[in-house]
Amino acid sequence: MTGRILTDRLEGHRCGRAVEPPPTPPVGALPGMDAPALEWPRRRHTLPVAVERASRLVTKVIPASRADGWNHNTHYHPLLLAAVPRPCSRALDVGCGLGSLAHRLATVAGHVDAIDREPRVIDRARAFSGGLANLRFIAADFMTWETSERYDLVSFVATLHHLPFAEAVTRAARWLRPSGVLAVVGLDRAPSWLAACARSAIAYPVSHYYRLTRPVSPIGAPILDPAMTLAEIRRQAAATLPGAIVRRHLLWRYSLVWTKPPSA
Repeated sequence: MTGRILTDRLEGHRCGRAVEPPPTPPVGALPGMDAPALEWPRRRHTLPVAVERASRLVTKVIPASRADGWNHNTHYHPLLLAAVPRPCSRALDVGCGLGSLAHRLATVAGHVDAIDREPRVIDRARAFSGGLANLRFIAADFMTWETSERYDLVSFVATLHHLPFAEAVTRAARWLRPSGVLAVVGLDRAPSWLAACARSAIAYPVSHYYRLTRPVSPIGAPILDPAMTLAEIRRQAAATLPGAIVRRHLLWRYSLVWTKPPSA
């Protein structure tokens, strides 16, 4: 009940009513700032999602000075960049959002395809990218999109919990070249309210510190509760991606790294 009240206050602090989605940013605003709410399935909010919504309120109080500033996702970009195979001729970023990871991948890969199913998000990502010649943004649904390309890296950042896990990673693995890498930073559901509180007791002060000491930016994409616990993710990863390394991280995230066998 407490979590529900907290979420209601974050979403509707005017007389107890839900706040209307914010308008499209004015000309000159940073791409993706205060973007309109997008239509996604809603579920009952868990603590990590309540924290993300609280973080958006903090972002409005402390405006971002750059579109690729700090947030819980960009915090783990270095982990993904470290997983990029060298050399990397082609990379695919799934659910690219505002394109901050895709922009960074373009500095280490020969070509990057960045896909997101929301055209408005893709438009902002293109504006932010500055017209990099080796970066292509695609407005499409990953689960139905087809390509003849094969990639050295496929990445997901806070995207996989929006998709059917096994089907999505199997699809990504099929598009990897032999010895290619699947790299994921994702959200998992706490197995209990007590476990969520224990994790957040450490994570929230750390998150707050980063927000006070760094330029921040919004996630730039819809928020959805994760449905799978980390134990469930590990079981499905073991069944579909033998040898995958799954680790829990502090700021309500986990990572998954899998290398496709050379003979596959």
